[in-house]
Amino acid sequence: MKNYDNFLILGGDKRYAYMAQELYNNGYSVALSGFDNCEGFEEIKRENIKVLSDYKNIVLPAPITRDMLTLNAPLSKFKIDLNEIYSLLTAENFVFCGKAGSEILDMLDKRAGGKFIYFSDFEYTSKNAELTALAVEKILNNENKDLKEYNCLITGYGFTGKALSKKLKDKFRSITVCARRDEVLKKISSDGFDALKLSCLKEHISYYDIVINTVPSVIINADILDFVKESVFIVDIASAPFGVDFGYAQEKNIRAEKALGLPGKYFPEKAGKILAKTILKKI
Repeated sequence: MKNYDNFLILGGDKRYAYMAQELYNNGYSVALSGFDNCEGFEEIKRENIKVLSDYKNIVLPAPITRDMLTLNAPLSKFKIDLNEIYSLLTAENFVFCGKAGSEILDMLDKRAGGKFIYFSDFEYTSKNAELTALAVEKILNNENKDLKEYNCLITGYGFTGKALSKKLKDKFRSITVCARRDEVLKKISSDGFDALKLSCLKEHISYYDIVINTVPSVIINADILDFVKESVFIVDIASAPFGVDFGYAQEKNIRAEKALGLPGKYFPEKAGKILAKTILKKI
């Protein structure tokens, strides 16, 4: 075992357990914390968070938190306080982490010796987007409807929006991609999709049967929701603060769902291996 480069994985969904297994298979000393309700992975040691200082590399999940107070650890029996993590970090630790607000990232910079946000890696972000697109396809297939009769709108044309557009291109009667900037709209058109400027969304939203949001900002607000089809299905795969006014959607009985952590939910082993490969590039 390479005990000079050991890993403690704190929280996250099952993909992080698979990531731990892949790191272990590559000869590293690895432990999991916050995985009380995760079966299997018997070769991987389970640790209490209080031993954090015994480990050089600390892996935090994406997102790091969903409430700004506790670690995103859905497989843990107990809540893990972010302040406890901060207090245990030292300059000897290197942190691998997902996206987070500036307040959290600033605190990690103050406490740890260094950090790497794995979403800053192009290959990781691209492959993660591809898995997300595959997962969305599964969600839509579960609708048991002939999607060829439906018009689909995708909001946003980042990594995930591009992967979704490409993956779903032949599934619907039409696919339109909505974006804010003119240069992005030109790219959407050149890639073979109908482009819709965000400022024109209100006038056109009633045309679409399925709306998939990738923008982590509330662009599908009450003003937009007032004009959607009664039968519309909205899938929001963006991170917080999300892209849909879910409170208003519920009031209006509009079907709108948050679809979070899709790679970890639908393809945890593949997602874990991709993440392990990304981390190993930084060792």
